Amino acid sequence: MLRVDATVHAAEVARVTRFVVRGPDLRDCWLWVGAIADDGYGRFWLNRHGHKHVVRPHRYALARNLPLGEHDIVMHEVCELPLCVRAEAGGGHLEVGTQAQPRPDGPGWGTRGAPLVLP
Repeated sequence: MLRVDATVHAAEVARVTRFVVRGPDLRDCWLWVGAIADDGYGRFWLNRHGHKHVVRPHRYALARNLPLGEHDIVMHEVCELPLCVRAEAGGGHLEVGTQAQPRPDGPGWGTRGAPLVLP
């Protein structure tokens, strides 16, 4: 389960935030400009309790608002851009789902998500 506590993980959140560029319009994407994996999604390393983990920034962004379960995947509901990390109540581009959940706007949703368990 990925949990992000703004107080406990303040330095981690600040480091991640440095790699996000927010679009000028109120509805624009917030794009990850850090490391990008071969599949087009962002990635960065977390070091928690002496263990390093690779985390996808869009999952991290959503976990700042709510804990993500081991089998939850994050879908880009508004924009479908793998580098978008805009996760906020009432205007975010990301939502939580599962691979078993049908996607109303097209096939193939949930094929890229991978479970992540962190302490």
